[in-house]
Amino acid sequence: MNMYEYKGRLCSTNELSEMSGIPVATIRSRLRKGYSVNEAVQLTPTDESVLEFNDASFWEDWLGMSTSYLHEIYWRWSISNGYSPLSKIPFVRQIMRMYPQLKTVPTRKENECCRIIRLK
Repeated sequence: MNMYEYKGRLCSTNELSEMSGIPVATIRSRLRKGYSVNEAVQLTPTDESVLEFNDASFWEDWLGMSTSYLHEIYWRWSISNGYSPLSKIPFVRQIMRMYPQLKTVPTRKENECCRIIRLK
């Protein structure tokens, strides 16, 4: 049986599940994917969807893309992979926290304000 250090003690996946309320199968799956123990027991399904989307894509491909278009790609990816997607603003905020080298730049396009992703 694998034991994991969490909050200063060694715990089994069953104990991690009991403490976090996250199903054992989800914790095991996250640990197999390389998530830390803290991530395995603290991620919400929407946080996990953003992390999985990041793993499935390449952030340099997002340069020059509008945040609306990136969110649309993420939304479609989430639905097709069984996740409940975040709405646009929380998604973009999370992406910007995960990739501090990126920033958004406001612009006007066809009477609509949008933000374009650029390097800092």
